[in-house]
Parts: sequence; structure tokens; C-alpha cells
Amino acid sequence: MPQSIRPLPASVAPTANAPSAAENLDAPVASTPDPVAPEPERRLIIEHDKGSGAFVYKTIDPRNGEVISQYPTKEILKLREDPRYQAGALVLRNA
Repeated sequence: MPQSIRPLPASVAPTANAPSAAENLDAPVASTPDPVAPEPERRLIIEHDKGSGAFVYKTIDPRNGEVISQYPTKEILKLREDPRYQAGALVLRNA
């Protein structure tokens, strides 16, 4: 059974003064210049360390390229390159 089509309510129906959809496409788009975003204070870089096979997460200062922090640390990466190293072999203990 076909559905009946109802007219749009007056609050939704287009008015005689409203531009058509085609006219809206041709209108220039008003743009406002984006404010210059401040440069981030830190940047995350993820690298693959070929020697150990681990992914290394570095926090870098983009202004000077200095490494702020790194996980795993250089010492841990060096340990992992040793053929005697086993996962979980390094445990930190309080003295």
C-alpha cells in the first residue's frame, strides 16, 4: 500500500526569499584565518630498534631536538641485545 506524502510544516518549508540549493553552492565560502597554533612543547616519536627488535618511544623537544625521555631506556635496549637476556630477567628491588 503506497504511503501518502504530507506537505512540510510552515516552519520547515522554504520561503520565497530563501536561496535555492544550487544558489548556495555557487556562493563564496566565508573563511576566517585560523590563528597560528602554538608549537607543541613535546613531540612523541616511535622508532623500531633493529638491534633489540623493540619499539622505542621518545619524547622530543621540537625546538632543539633534545630527547626528553625514552622508553625503553638505552640501558635496557643494550641488555636486550645480549643473547643471554630473557624477558623478565631484570627486576628492580629496593635495597
